[in-house]
Amino acid sequence: MHRLSQTEVYSSTDRCLAFARTLPPSSPRPLTPVHFFWQGRAFSAKAALCLRSFLATQDPRCFRAWLWLEDETAFSQAARNPYLAPLLPHLNVQRYDWAELSRGTPLANRPWTRSLAPAARSDLAHLVCLARYGGCYSDLDALFLRDLGPLLDLAGDAEFCFQWGAVARGTNAFCRHRAAGAMIESLMCRADTAQTAHPTHLLDFTFAPEELLLLPVGLFSPLWLHDDGHERCRAAPFRHFSGFYRKFGWFHRRPATTVTLSSFFPGAFTYHWHGQWAAPEHADSYAGLLDQDCRARLALLGSLPAFGTRSAQA
Repeated sequence: MHRLSQTEVYSSTDRCLAFARTLPPSSPRPLTPVHFFWQGRAFSAKAALCLRSFLATQDPRCFRAWLWLEDETAFSQAARNPYLAPLLPHLNVQRYDWAELSRGTPLANRPWTRSLAPAARSDLAHLVCLARYGGCYSDLDALFLRDLGPLLDLAGDAEFCFQWGAVARGTNAFCRHRAAGAMIESLMCRADTAQTAHPTHLLDFTFAPEELLLLPVGLFSPLWLHDDGHERCRAAPFRHFSGFYRKFGWFHRRPATTVTLSSFFPGAFTYHWHGQWAAPEHADSYAGLLDQDCRARLALLGSLPAFGTRSAQA
């Protein structure tokens, strides 16, 4: 893998965010699909927050969300899910069919791809969705903070991923590849050899493709180095990933200023909250405040269940 010339942005999140804020606005570009993969039957409030933030920050003429639903019931009853239904007119929702998507690729008809754990199936989804359609892929445990156009301008024509914290490998939590390209095919071949598509086996610095651009973690997960104790990020409003969903209280104070997508880690393109799927959802939390900003931008306040409440599935 190769890096940006601004080497300091890889070890300092504050410098990374300052650099990102200098990136110029993007010019109009061809429509880019951004793929998301959901495995469960009940599409959740947290997953909906990710997609709402995407819709609130992206130009629909330039970026289109493709939501892949693996569960047949989730796909057939998407219009009855209270979190997903209001978003459907703005999404390209597809049924995730592994046999169809992997057809004609190095992963087709491989016995080891059957009966995998959820995380392992997600790693495979990164590969086959991008191999078939190209564009970007994002995990759903993310909040989109700003237009992705300047990011793609920064990367140019390069396919990319970003660094796994301070570890010597990349992560596929947000990445871009060309459809039917040589790089994505080589990654699928490596996955078949290792019988896993986990980034540990595909994106380690010692054998990842040299043509792949490694972007700094601060652009996508600006708390990661701070949470791991590798640095002290001045922009961090809380110490650990768990602070995103934690209810405000005596030891976790509500911020004195308004929290918006623009003011939360300004400069970053996304904020990854790293799999806090079981965390309780509170309106009076950073997640809740940012959800309010998304709703206000989309004028969806009256048509969605309030964040932090449980809405029964129809």
